[in-house]
Amino acid sequence: MSHQPNTPPLSFQEQHKGRHTEPINGHQTGPTVTDIAQHIERAADRQTSQPINPDQTVGLFRSMSLNQWIQEAKTQPIPARLYGDFWFEGEICFMFAETNQGKSVAAVQIGDSISKGKPIPGFPLEAPAQLVIIFDFELVAKQLEKRYSYNYTDHYQWSENFIRVELNPGADLPNGLTFEEYIIESIEELIQQTGAKVIILDNLTFLRADTESAKDAAPVDENAFSPQTQTRAEYAYCRPHPKTGFVKTLDQKRSARQFPVGSVRRFHVCYRR
Repeated sequence: MSHQPNTPPLSFQEQHKGRHTEPINGHQTGPTVTDIAQHIERAADRQTSQPINPDQTVGLFRSMSLNQWIQEAKTQPIPARLYGDFWFEGEICFMFAETNQGKSVAAVQIGDSISKGKPIPGFPLEAPAQLVIIFDFELVAKQLEKRYSYNYTDHYQWSENFIRVELNPGADLPNGLTFEEYIIESIEELIQQTGAKVIILDNLTFLRADTESAKDAAPVDENAFSPQTQTRAEYAYCRPHPKTGFVKTLDQKRSARQFPVGSVRRFHVCYRR
């Protein structure tokens, strides 16, 4: 009788390493839903009869009973509304629309409201006036002046809590860092130095070379939230629609409604001409 070696089963990543389905909209995709379902079924077949500890950490996951989750949530502060029901404290918010629909104007208006502690009519604000940082990758200072003045006179007055950041053209790129990595590192450093809790990036896709691709913005989403910058911070991203793909399909289905996913919200800017 042959002896089968007691080797651990391959992980999902190992089983599907190098496997890709046909490109969708020009982008490679990973394992399919069927692949994932089959892997879960195989894992269920291998499960042991050991009692389950409801409070445990496995890989990327934390598991507790719903009662335990509620007890933990009770110890956390109730998030205040920053922009009606579209943006709450502690949330990441994506604001997206076609080009020239008013994303940047809306982002600045929201930041102005939060920095002054004055709600925009129709959008309740529950948080007190506080420091807001907007990373502006769209306008130069003179364009900003033109937009918020009457023919370069009678300028709009902002709160000193509202800080605008733009790229420093004289900065040198450190050795060993890409342009995108240096931007992310600089964003983190500024947030840590100022202690700001409300951050707006306009626009997100600028941070990648291919501004037409939705997938190219993903590394910024993941890397911009290190443990040092995640604590009680709210982020709003402005981004244009990709030419094709999921976000545009989502927008067509949900119109101007919010799209919550955990602590992530998306809303579409509608500009009526």
